[in-house]
Amino acid sequence: MQRRALEAVLGHFADPAHNPVSPVYGGPMLDAADAWCWDARPWPEFPARQTRWADAAAWRTGHWLNGRMGGDTTDLLAAILERAGLSADGVTIGPVTGTVAGYVIDRPMRTRDALEPRVADVEEVLSGLSGERETIESELRVIASRALAEKVIARLGLADDPEFNAALRPRNALLAALDLISTERGGRIAILGMPEVTLTLESAELALADDGAGWTESRNLEPRPGVARVRFIHADDDYQTGSVTVRSVGDGGGVDLDLPAVCGPGLARATARRLVDEDEVEALTLRPGPLAALRLEPGAGVHLAEAPGLWRVARMSMDENPGVEVRRYRYPAGPAEDEIVRTGDAAVMVGAPLLRMLDLPALPGREADGRPLAVVAAEPWRPMAVHAGPSVEALTPRVVIDRPATVGTLVTDLAPGNRHRWDVVNNLTVRIEGRSPVSRTAAAVLAGGNSVAVEGAGGWELIQFRTAILIGGGVWRLEGLLRAQQGTEPEMAAGAGAGALVVFLDDSPGRADIGPAERGLVLRCRAGPAGLPPGGAGFSAADFTFAGRTDRPWSPAHLRVGPDGGGGLRVRWIPRVRLYGDRWDGEPVPVDAARFRLRVLDDGVERRVIETATTEAVYPAAALTEDFPAGPGAGAVMAVGQWNPGFGWGTEAVVSLASA
Repeated sequence: MQRRALEAVLGHFADPAHNPVSPVYGGPMLDAADAWCWDARPWPEFPARQTRWADAAAWRTGHWLNGRMGGDTTDLLAAILERAGLSADGVTIGPVTGTVAGYVIDRPMRTRDALEPRVADVEEVLSGLSGERETIESELRVIASRALAEKVIARLGLADDPEFNAALRPRNALLAALDLISTERGGRIAILGMPEVTLTLESAELALADDGAGWTESRNLEPRPGVARVRFIHADDDYQTGSVTVRSVGDGGGVDLDLPAVCGPGLARATARRLVDEDEVEALTLRPGPLAALRLEPGAGVHLAEAPGLWRVARMSMDENPGVEVRRYRYPAGPAEDEIVRTGDAAVMVGAPLLRMLDLPALPGREADGRPLAVVAAEPWRPMAVHAGPSVEALTPRVVIDRPATVGTLVTDLAPGNRHRWDVVNNLTVRIEGRSPVSRTAAAVLAGGNSVAVEGAGGWELIQFRTAILIGGGVWRLEGLLRAQQGTEPEMAAGAGAGALVVFLDDSPGRADIGPAERGLVLRCRAGPAGLPPGGAGFSAADFTFAGRTDRPWSPAHLRVGPDGGGGLRVRWIPRVRLYGDRWDGEPVPVDAARFRLRVLDDGVERRVIETATTEAVYPAAALTEDFPAGPGAGAVMAVGQWNPGFGWGTEAVVSLASA
């Protein structure tokens, strides 16, 4: 009624004759309109959260428009007929009781089959079947009653045929669900519900048969179904498949109905109730006289003098002996009302999550897994899937993340600090979203606990902290830092400014299935709710290039330069072991190749490159004089890096040549 009222009012004033333009201010009399009442509480959050909204139960009969501005059932029927090529002028749709928001037609079919699958008796079905197997299967697929189809197949001797039994899947029935019939009225397709026009037939208007009666009662000898099951698309439960079951006192087996309609359980339950009661509906076959027959039409209501109640004309045969089948019409108690809207525990609105792809060095305790970390965070949370591929057309799922990552942003700048010892000068002041950090002992931190990644100007620096102090307003101060962990000295040297992202490296970030074969490729990554296609407003996107920093060699330690006794320079260093290098029971086993590169730089300009397979090298006097005729200046340095076949040249250690 609200929808019709809005259409009437807005349609009236859409006509310029009813909404003239003022000659005074040059605008229409009515320039805009607001619909009353649109509640500020979003649907289905209201009324789904009944524990939060005290008036949630009043939504069903209240005046709110929230959740009620969807498609009208009459418009849905008109749209189906329009797709079949029928214009609005060729269709009549009567009043409809029941709300259907959408309808699925999943395969090519006749429009009549989509709206009103045929329900008949066994003899009628058998008489309509041809001898072709394909035709029989096609006919069986439009029988609404599974029990009826089973009887037909049994009569044909095909009960053990698996292909025919596969044809006994649940049937579609939109008009049956709405208690409508389709017919023809005045050259137009008509879909009718409760009879609008009723006629009264007196006994004198009925033709007398040989037995002296003007009508005969039809008897249904089949047992009444004991149960009816209706499946539907739940409009208030994220369009999941819903099911209702109605039982009766009958012992005729079950009836299954597949209702591919987006609706509520109330309409499905009313449909199931009609299915189990169908065999109890009285039916009469009238023999009207010629003049009385001309007054009757399918769908019309009839009152009989000798049979009280309202009867609806189901079908007519206009031959030399007119016959009219009427069925008793059971007045509906009103529209099929659904219970209060329920969408699980609560209606959940999910926005696009935060997405970061981290290519980090090997983390303590997880050295064997070199895949990148997928950091996803959102509030409220639901499981998120990360998709990646070389293009948006080639996205594939890489990981599903069950817990949101704990992330934050720096409130103050982070300056470079000391390596290999506790940094008691700098601290991390972070505004944190997610789980609160905890303080740990020094031994727990040295064992790999309390690790964070800070996105600085030079990349991700790995830092560990001992103490977490809540300052207020979600801001924490993390003290007792271990800087440049796992070989991230270059990233530490660049520092990080206020607003930089901080990721807590607990078990929340997932490992994305991106391997060595995709190194160097620019991957399009998208993250959003698991189970949905990777696109739309609920997904975040980011470009990511995987370099495999797990295999990046660390910079050598104890780099020294001194005279070699012949006018040149001797360079010495000790390589660091990336993985499992903290053994105390013997020398660590190197994991990177014994191949080193020495680069001679003059204010950033490369003068010479020397490669060696040992941990020392000589910079000959002739080469030194050639590169620096006036001697090494303040900008002359030696940079030494190690090689790894899976990554390339690693982080370099740098030493000045000016004082050598």
